[in-house]
Amino acid sequence: MDSVNTVIVTYNRLALLQECIAAVLIQTFPLNKIIIVNNASTDGTKDYLATLPASNFVIINQKKNTGGAGGFNAGMKKSVDIGADWTWLMDDDTIPNPDTLEKLMYRSSIVPNTGFLCSRVLWTDGTVHKMNTHVPKNIHGFVFCEYIDDGILLCKSGSFVSCLIKQSVIAAVGFPIADFFIWSDDTEYTLRITNAEFFGLMVIDSIVIHKTVRNFIPQIPDATPDIFWKFYYDQRNKIYLLRGEFPFSLKYLYMFIKTFIINSKQCLKNKGERFKLLSIVFKGMLAGFFFYPKIER
Repeated sequence: MDSVNTVIVTYNRLALLQECIAAVLIQTFPLNKIIIVNNASTDGTKDYLATLPASNFVIINQKKNTGGAGGFNAGMKKSVDIGADWTWLMDDDTIPNPDTLEKLMYRSSIVPNTGFLCSRVLWTDGTVHKMNTHVPKNIHGFVFCEYIDDGILLCKSGSFVSCLIKQSVIAAVGFPIADFFIWSDDTEYTLRITNAEFFGLMVIDSIVIHKTVRNFIPQIPDATPDIFWKFYYDQRNKIYLLRGEFPFSLKYLYMFIKTFIINSKQCLKNKGERFKLLSIVFKGMLAGFFFYPKIER
């Protein structure tokens, strides 16, 4: 039987982390180690983690908040050091069903050259979570629904809200980019996997609940001032991805300008400090133009 390590990244959400851990502990597929990356939480998380048994848990207490991207980078490195056939990633607000991992593992050998498998992500009311949809793609010459009878849709990219990655694939493509800090790190990483000719799968009956405050996609027009800062990383990382899709060319320049015009219009629709938001978004886009993060292998 293949072995699986779980990586959970947490920051100042102790109650949700405890719920996530409880759900992971009752998985019907046995786990090797549960690796928890604590991003310098200040809400008592560190003290709680110190009470967990070393036989099941490996705790990484970061000296500073490295964001989700830095957390997954650190957790995946530790998983590789410990050793396992697969690494299962999730945030602290991810609540898997008892059979979520079992259903992922059941499909892990159906599609040749599988690189990663993602769960279907629902919100607390049972509707599909808008933030974590996996857009199906025709990939590597196969129609996206080629394996629909096996409960699988092929996808080009996926979310780290329950993502199972083959350890040999990590060796082939490296680790998530820690410098992304937040947002798009999972998109970049899973795209890196499928661009390396591996397959990405979304397993329809492997289900997790993503316990966000509301079911939404973060968008510029709806952003509140307390999260304006996140859109710096959002735009910087997206411009990096855009450059990968259209390496420096007239097409890339055209898409950059088009994106800036669209973002400007969206900022002006915001009911808050719209010009402050526009400044943050523009700085993020400009930073993305010169953003060359290191991919660790």
